[in-house]
Amino acid sequence: MAVDWASAEERSCAPAIRVEGGTSDEREGHAVARWKGATESFVGHQLFGQLFDHIRDAVIVAEVPSGRMLLWNPAAEALFGYSEAEALAETVHLLLPASLNSPDEAEAALYEYPVAMPTDEGAIRELTLARSTGEECVIELSLSPMEGPRGERLAVAIFRDVSDRRRLQQRLEERTEQLAAVNGALQELADSLQQRVEERTRELADLNVELRRLAETDALTGLANRHHAVDLMDRFLALAKREGRPLCVAYIDFDHFKQVNDRHGHEAGDAVLRRSGELLGTSFRGEDVVARWGGEEVLIMMYGTSKPEASVRLGDVLDQLRDERFSGANGKAFSVSFSAGVAEFPSDGRDLEGLYMVADLALYRAKEQGRSQVIAA
Repeated sequence: MAVDWASAEERSCAPAIRVEGGTSDEREGHAVARWKGATESFVGHQLFGQLFDHIRDAVIVAEVPSGRMLLWNPAAEALFGYSEAEALAETVHLLLPASLNSPDEAEAALYEYPVAMPTDEGAIRELTLARSTGEECVIELSLSPMEGPRGERLAVAIFRDVSDRRRLQQRLEERTEQLAAVNGALQELADSLQQRVEERTRELADLNVELRRLAETDALTGLANRHHAVDLMDRFLALAKREGRPLCVAYIDFDHFKQVNDRHGHEAGDAVLRRSGELLGTSFRGEDVVARWGGEEVLIMMYGTSKPEASVRLGDVLDQLRDERFSGANGKAFSVSFSAGVAEFPSDGRDLEGLYMVADLALYRAKEQGRSQVIAA
């Protein structure tokens, strides 16, 4: 459409305009001024019309407060689907979507300047409006007040369709939420996996401790096994040599143990070894090495202990064992004892093999002299 608010007089561009009264120069000056004003008004309206028709944004001019639409450019027709004739016969209610909960609010936002722009003239906001097909679209609206030719209140509304941008924004927000959900699930999974890894790590550590205990401990007596004991005894011997401290090795053999197995059964023999292991394990210090050397034999190394001290300690354990009562397969009670020989570093030997041999000789003497006793070399 071509906007033309110019009067017939303004569209007259004739250079000769009659002016009554005044001098010839005055009359000529008034004529030129009126001719220039008419020409500028005509050219201005032409430029506005061209701009209004060709601007890419939809532009609507409406009365305030009735909402009757006065101007409707081609871009508005392309956006909303209504022809100029259809639009100018209606108010801005035409553009309100059927789903609008509060028509009054949307109507006010369209053409009531104070509502649409409480603070800044030309402020941009978004509205959901409807096309002629009923399809809703998201519109970016810039609203400005204007005064009409007769001083009436008008509103100039500039619309831009941002539906695609809003859809993309919504999709981005949805994807962001989905990613956040996925990240949350992944984090939960990672936390769960981390917890499981920590649990498995603790289990493996416990298993390693147990495996080490099994590898170093005699299963029946709970005492150190021979392999582990040799390693520990070699270390204590090196320490005794370096520090100049005494160290004793005691060799123990349970008296008549074969008869225990033969008379009372192997389960009874195992019970004797198991209980003896408990007594020996609790009767010596943490720095002492108490090991099942084989069968019914036990080897003990006592760091920082002399032969008299070692003999007393072994005598106490022997007394406790004599007081124990065991039951055989036939239900008959019996008791046991042991014989022991003691050797001291460095007077009786300077290495484990030498000390063991001396302790073994002392053990042999204890057995020859009646068993159930401790003899120091």
